[in-house]
Amino acid sequence: MFSKKTVTLSTRDPPWMSPLLKYLIRKRSKAKSRRKLSIAAELTERISGIISHNRTKMAKSECTGTSQWWKNVNFLSHRRNRAHIILDNEFKENLNDYFGELCWDRDYEQPTLMEIDSITIKPPQFSITQVKNALLKIRKTATGPDEIPFGVWKENADVFAPVMTKIWNESLSTSTWPTSWKISRIDPLPKVENPKEYCEFRGINVTPVIGRCFERTVYHYHSKRSFEAELSSSQFAYRIGGCSTDALIKLQYMYLEELEEPNCDAVRLIAMDFSKAFDNVKHAKLNEKLKSSSMNPYLVNWYLNFLKD
Repeated sequence: MFSKKTVTLSTRDPPWMSPLLKYLIRKRSKAKSRRKLSIAAELTERISGIISHNRTKMAKSECTGTSQWWKNVNFLSHRRNRAHIILDNEFKENLNDYFGELCWDRDYEQPTLMEIDSITIKPPQFSITQVKNALLKIRKTATGPDEIPFGVWKENADVFAPVMTKIWNESLSTSTWPTSWKISRIDPLPKVENPKEYCEFRGINVTPVIGRCFERTVYHYHSKRSFEAELSSSQFAYRIGGCSTDALIKLQYMYLEELEEPNCDAVRLIAMDFSKAFDNVKHAKLNEKLKSSSMNPYLVNWYLNFLKD
């Protein structure tokens, strides 16, 4: 006869947790409470071995894609388990000023809007069904400065869809963004383990959830085709279906193809990273790119309006 032990596993348990491991952890706690330190030490060694085995087994398990692969890597290496950083008020204020300076151009020139013939060109519009589907597809994401979480929009899509349809269509017809949807909260993300300087933080702009949903839906229904037509065949980021894996595969194919040439002895690869690439994008250049595309002029002015104020 075998004795039967009962343990409870929950969704909060880490992926490497098993019924045996949970039982041993509970047994170790009892041993410590009864001052049986030698038994507790033996159990600790056994628990560590099981955890290591379970983690290794997870790493060798089949991954269903790049996202799952990186999720396993981050879990095993604890890359996401950074210590909480406490900043004093003075440092926060100076950091806020630092981020503000990055976005400030003293020689800035406001982009000029396109002239639109309202008789021959009509603004893009949404149906209530399209807006409702967009709200239902909102995923769990960070809450913006309006403090309205994603669940409010998702769970009440039927109620908000008619109202949002009118607001979205009015925004597109007038090429004007709602001002409150352009307000963002800047979350400082450390670039290093123990940041000391302002430049060791990356500012993450978090706009209202509904504003991000609006932008994403406009792209999906009205802008995607125009944007995709302008992208280079060698670009894999910021396009549907593109990822870093595709870029690496193409890169490998290119240098292996070169190495097969009779006169090729070696292939030299050079990697470049542009510092503050997004912060240095010139609005004037973006203005030219948008106007030269096949995009609806109402959308061009709508995007340019987002850059205003």
